[in-house]
Amino acid sequence: FRSLDTTPAGAEYPNGNETVCAFEGRFTEVEQVDDHEYTMKVKGFIITSQPVASPTSPGRRNPRPQITVDTGINTIYCERDNPPSGFVNTKEFRLYLPGKAVADLPADYVGMAFAAGAPAGEMTFYGLYNAGDQAAFRG
Repeated sequence: FRSLDTTPAGAEYPNGNETVCAFEGRFTEVEQVDDHEYTMKVKGFIITSQPVASPTSPGRRNPRPQITVDTGINTIYCERDNPPSGFVNTKEFRLYLPGKAVADLPADYVGMAFAAGAPAGEMTFYGLYNAGDQAAFRG
């Protein structure tokens, strides 16, 4: 999982923050709603990202490890006690397939998945929506 927020994060990170997270889990209880939508639950969700030692105290965990790279982006690796945004409440997800009518999508999903405003017509990509966290993913 990678998420990029391009809002400047101070002078050191003018290109924003990137959250990186490795995790495991399974979608279960998959139910088809219509030709272009499924609901599912998540089982066994666990963050597998490894803690990174704090650069100032090598023996201690850094709750928000940071690695500076030449792109001006602050990379934050999530940990078990710090899940990424959109994966805090993992009870139910909705999967939208290409062809789903945009008018039939929840307003929260549309507001997040279509940053430039919702187009008329149908989705042209896959979408994942976590209603519990009100988080949208697209790909």
